[in-house]
Amino acid sequence: MQKERMEWQSFLASVLNGDVIKSEKRRMSGSNPRQAASISYQIWLGIRAITRGRTLAEEKLIVEESRQIIDVLLKEVIEFEVKPGDVPAIDQVAEILQRVDTCENLYHSRKAMMLDKPLYKSEEFQYSLDALNSWLTITRSLQTQLKILQNWTGSGILEITRPKDAPTDAENPSFLERILKENSLKQTFENRTLSTLDSLLLKAKRVMIDNAAAFAKMKLPPYINELQQLLNFPTKLMEECMKLLLTYSNRLSDPTMLMVQQMMENFRISLSLACQIKHQYLELIKPADGWDIPPCIDENYNTVLLDSLKFYFKLLQWKLKIGYKTVSFKEAEILENEWSFLSGICRHIVGGDSETAVQFCSLTNKLLQNVMTYYDKELGLGPTKSDPLKFYNKLLESVRLRLRRLIRFTKFLFGELENAAEYFIDDNNYQAFIKGLEHTSHVLVYPDTYESDGVCFIVERTLHNRPQQIQKLLTSVLTSEKRQDNYDEELIGTEYVLILSPRVQFEWNGLNMVESMEQLNIELKTHRIRLVSGAYPRLQACKQRFREAVDGCGIEVLLETRANVPCVNREMTKIKKTVFKLANKIIDSVALIKEKTKNEECQDLIENCFSFATEIGQRCLRYMHRDAVRAQLNVKLTRMAIDWVSFICDDCVPTDRKTFRWAVIALEFAMATNRGNNILGLTENEFAMLRSKVGMCMRLLISHVDIMGARSSHEEQQRQETTGHQSDLVLQSLLQLQNNYGNAYSGKDSLVMRDEWMAKLNELEARRYEKEQDQRLVGKVLDDNQPENRPLVFLASSSSNISLRWQQGKFIGGGAFGSVYLAVNLDTGDLMAVKEIRFQDPSSLTTLYRSVKEEMSVMEMLDHPNIVSYYGIEVHRDKVYIFMEYCQGGSLASQLEHGRIEDEGVIQYYVYQMLHGLGYLHENDIVHRDIKPDNILLDHNGVIKFVDFGAAKILAKNQKTMGRTTMAQKSKTNVHSLTGTPMYMAPEIITGGEKGRKGSMDIWSLGCCVLEMATGRRPWSNLDNEWAVMYHVVTGHPPLPDPSQLSELGMDFLKMCFIRSAQQRPSAKELLKHPWIEDAVKGVSANMDSSEWTHNGSMLSTSSNSATNTTPNTSSTPTTPFSNISMRTMESAMRTLELVSDEDFRPSSPPLSNGKEHVEDDSQKIFMIKDGLPSSTSVVSVESEDGVLV
Repeated sequence: MQKERMEWQSFLASVLNGDVIKSEKRRMSGSNPRQAASISYQIWLGIRAITRGRTLAEEKLIVEESRQIIDVLLKEVIEFEVKPGDVPAIDQVAEILQRVDTCENLYHSRKAMMLDKPLYKSEEFQYSLDALNSWLTITRSLQTQLKILQNWTGSGILEITRPKDAPTDAENPSFLERILKENSLKQTFENRTLSTLDSLLLKAKRVMIDNAAAFAKMKLPPYINELQQLLNFPTKLMEECMKLLLTYSNRLSDPTMLMVQQMMENFRISLSLACQIKHQYLELIKPADGWDIPPCIDENYNTVLLDSLKFYFKLLQWKLKIGYKTVSFKEAEILENEWSFLSGICRHIVGGDSETAVQFCSLTNKLLQNVMTYYDKELGLGPTKSDPLKFYNKLLESVRLRLRRLIRFTKFLFGELENAAEYFIDDNNYQAFIKGLEHTSHVLVYPDTYESDGVCFIVERTLHNRPQQIQKLLTSVLTSEKRQDNYDEELIGTEYVLILSPRVQFEWNGLNMVESMEQLNIELKTHRIRLVSGAYPRLQACKQRFREAVDGCGIEVLLETRANVPCVNREMTKIKKTVFKLANKIIDSVALIKEKTKNEECQDLIENCFSFATEIGQRCLRYMHRDAVRAQLNVKLTRMAIDWVSFICDDCVPTDRKTFRWAVIALEFAMATNRGNNILGLTENEFAMLRSKVGMCMRLLISHVDIMGARSSHEEQQRQETTGHQSDLVLQSLLQLQNNYGNAYSGKDSLVMRDEWMAKLNELEARRYEKEQDQRLVGKVLDDNQPENRPLVFLASSSSNISLRWQQGKFIGGGAFGSVYLAVNLDTGDLMAVKEIRFQDPSSLTTLYRSVKEEMSVMEMLDHPNIVSYYGIEVHRDKVYIFMEYCQGGSLASQLEHGRIEDEGVIQYYVYQMLHGLGYLHENDIVHRDIKPDNILLDHNGVIKFVDFGAAKILAKNQKTMGRTTMAQKSKTNVHSLTGTPMYMAPEIITGGEKGRKGSMDIWSLGCCVLEMATGRRPWSNLDNEWAVMYHVVTGHPPLPDPSQLSELGMDFLKMCFIRSAQQRPSAKELLKHPWIEDAVKGVSANMDSSEWTHNGSMLSTSSNSATNTTPNTSSTPTTPFSNISMRTMESAMRTLELVSDEDFRPSSPPLSNGKEHVEDDSQKIFMIKDGLPSSTSVVSVESEDGVLV
């Protein structure tokens, strides 16, 4: 059957698409190509005859006679050559193209001419014709552009400045003076005349290259003269502008900071434009087939650029106030910004990269020296009238902040400039070294320019016969990846060059090449080998390959990293020396400050000194590549570690908790500084002191660990038994004392003596307790007799109060009610949301605490897949933490910010879940009263979760807002009070009218949410204030969606939700049977595969005790946009909901009224829900350093 139908369909298609049907259609439409062409020709001929005043026959005869000479002209075009003589080439080309144009006008279309004259459509003719047209167009464009510039400058030779021997004439300024007065330099080059010049020259270059063969055959002269003038004009104009700017700038003697900043801005613009123009010029003159333009840039152009760059650094020095005795915290930031600018333009200046590197190293070195000078001076002056502790702390903080930024920039600068490593080799190992390189296919380079220096180069096989690449590696200065992108693509590799200066002769049997290379300043000592790579990020890979190639050849590393260019390396060495001096100065200052404050209680200051010296010393140690220098600084740091540990043991209070923290840091530093062979540099006395002080410090740590409760349970039990035994002995001694001396005192004397004993004991106990509180070893027991503590004790006794180990994470939301953070349950590793609510008004805490406790008692019993799981609260004096399920998908409101939900099936899927959640709440006598997209969350599987049952906002707004979630049977709260967001409110909430059926106001709010999902707009979004919204809610329902946005059944569902009578408005259970919802359920159920989807495979948890479970694992894939929700997700959610609700729609959890076992009022115990089982525990409210713990 199917095959027959397919054959019939194919037969029908072949008939309809056949030639017979097509020709018949053309006949019926009266359209014949030949007839249409004939009509077009007749119209063209008639118009031509009328315009020329001839008859149709006369015009036709003249056209046919004129066409007889076309073949001759076509051959003439193919064989065209410029004839020497007085007629310019441009006129000859224009004349023959005019004749071709005349011949083309003898036909009504090019197609007709090609049919009549086959030679016209030949490739040979079209190639020649295109070449002539291109040459003429470009030549005329260049001449026009040149004429425009001549008119602009007022000079036939494009003279920019006044001749040197010409007198100054204010009334007749030169072109340069005139444009700088009229416009700024940047505006001048943004002028259309100059902005289009580069594109015209690039087009001329492409035409010359593409038609090089044709131009040569036709002997068409290149437009070299025009090109040279046009190429030279921008560079000449820019050069003269910068010369003028330098002339003005050199006259500055003592400029103000404002003048310096203005001059720097002018030079930034000038340098950027000059380098851009030079780059465009170099791109244009790159030779190619048919394009060979002689240099036309002034030979002093690069010199002017380099002079401008040097003067810019002079301005930068003025800006940084080099030489002035001031402290600035923006120096490193200024250097970073200037590096971003200068490192980009210096590569366009010959010698600019070296100049930039040297200048930045010099500036960094001077700034570090300034810090050292300032610190040394302030230490020498010392505090005058100010507090010594405050003075030294301020000094340390300012120097620490400044040094951190400068050292960070120094690290960045070294990473940009270090592109080489240096090795040592003696004469005995040279032959083995050479053999290793030969074996790994290295290539020996004989540079004839270095014969007198005794220098040779060895490169990798990939650099064989690539002398330009070798030259680039040897001259590279800036090594960042960003810079390399602008160089030749060949630099992207990981090749390296070895520079040797051998004292012994060796025989090379491998590959070799002889090249003439540019003479460079190498500065390589004998017995040294320098490895040079293109960039610091690739240096490590190059060094690794080199070590593998010469393994076992006696190579020793002298410098792990250095700059290849000698002048740059010298400046970097100066920085390392300054850093070394600075580290020594700061380390020595610890003892100096300690000596000057020996009579002060300043343990915090001395600890700060040690911490500062440690940080700077370790940072500076990274820049010490020479073993001898590193050894000196390591010894210095090791001795400081001994002094630090001695300070902890001798000068700090052993029982202070700060001492414990300091001791840990000091011991870790001592261990780090004595790692490896560093400990061998200590003398016997220094090592003995180190071992002694470390032992004392360890005993101090052990004592603190015991005090903090780290003893084993067995030892703790023994301690308690010993304490109890000692207490019994004391009691027996007191009784014995009373028996022995009971007769010696009267009854009155005995009472006095007992009171004295009790007073002494109470005094001793108070001192002990105060001391332990100072050390934060005990908390403070809340006294419920005090009025301010009663509400806190009341809330702490809630069964919701839990104790768990958790860690706060990132901020994920907040508002007037408090802040919500992501948190990790450290016991399980699961994620959860933590809502932090701080108490503001102490006068109303009693009411607030009671409201919170009632709300939490409701929330902890809620157990439904569409309600956010609640885990408990943690109470503190000034705040409360509420732990609940973390919904990774965010709120429905945040999803709707991207637009409406276009797929109606997704809306049905969401509404289906909302109805289940509302049905569960209403069956348990709970009314949410604030249903809106902000209070509807989605978990990582896209499952709806109701949240925000009022407790948090009750706390934030105190008593201005009543609780939203209430138990109608238990609470006297009016569930129809004015609470919620007006645009989602039901009419009866605003009017206070009929109460209606249970939860009817939630159904109205649900309809508003459906409306917003379908339209992407909030209900009543066209109204601008809440009073107008409430008026329209009372008088009508929100505007319904367009038919294109929601189906008829969906419209009917909305109308059911918006029934004005609260008594007639359907319940959630009834709406689940609405056809719009049932159709969605049936559509999903039809796609279910029972073999693939089981209850256990559902994407939602179906456990009946989710309220007491640990927090869910949300490590799966984040929620996708609702437009991508899969059918399987919807199926899974609906299966879960079917497991939760039976036919009578009974909740899976026990009734709320029986959710908690009551205990006697005088009991000191509460019941906690943990792991699904009730467990009793004693209530002890204790105040720790963080607040109240239960």
